[in-house]
Amino acid sequence: MKRFLPALLLLFSLAACSNETTQQASPQPPTTQPAVIQPEPTQTVGVKEDITAPVVSEQVTEPTTAPGGTESVQEETLTDVNDVVPGSTQITVVQPEPVSEYPPMFSGDDNVPPEIGDAVRGRIEAEWTEAFGKYYQVLGFEASNINYTEANGGSELEFNMNMVTRNFYKDPDTVPYIKELKDSGSPSYQQLYDEYNAPMDNNFHMKAVVGVDGSIELFANDSPVEVDFRPVKASDYIMR
Repeated sequence: MKRFLPALLLLFSLAACSNETTQQASPQPPTTQPAVIQPEPTQTVGVKEDITAPVVSEQVTEPTTAPGGTESVQEETLTDVNDVVPGSTQITVVQPEPVSEYPPMFSGDDNVPPEIGDAVRGRIEAEWTEAFGKYYQVLGFEASNINYTEANGGSELEFNMNMVTRNFYKDPDTVPYIKELKDSGSPSYQQLYDEYNAPMDNNFHMKAVVGVDGSIELFANDSPVEVDFRPVKASDYIMR
């Protein structure tokens, strides 16, 4: 028995080594790691929006009326609540100028040379607007029955002129004579109430004499029975 003991120990040793080698050679199942998907960054296209809503900054003023009836228009600016912040957006809304419904005098008459028509129109519109604009809104000028002639190097332009005006806006019921008509129950009240802020026509029979040197003399025919042109200024029609 002692003689076979070393051999048995050797066999046990070899068997143990073989078992250990088999365990090391056996493949271990792979460990599964959960896949982490990163979200793609969101791309912002266009203008960066601010979280704070924009507000309109606007001066509250009444529109003014310039000579000729053109109203100045207020501009509105949209800005961030915290004024101008780097990266924020400012939007300016420009209101268009109102388009006059009265075309320039003489512009539609091919018989009137443009330089003559422009000179006479400029003289009349400036003088009449200055005189009447103190009391009314001057909305525009119209010309009809135009007759253009040339003689002795100069020229004459005869025409009927309509100057369109309107009272400066006011509640008609605050106007004394209209208020009296209302209080008395007059049948004329409603008509005068409606007409107070409506455009009014002012008609003139005019003649402009343009000299060789470019000077312009204005004449008006105020006679109801005959043609009698006399020198005129716009201020002649203003009651003092």
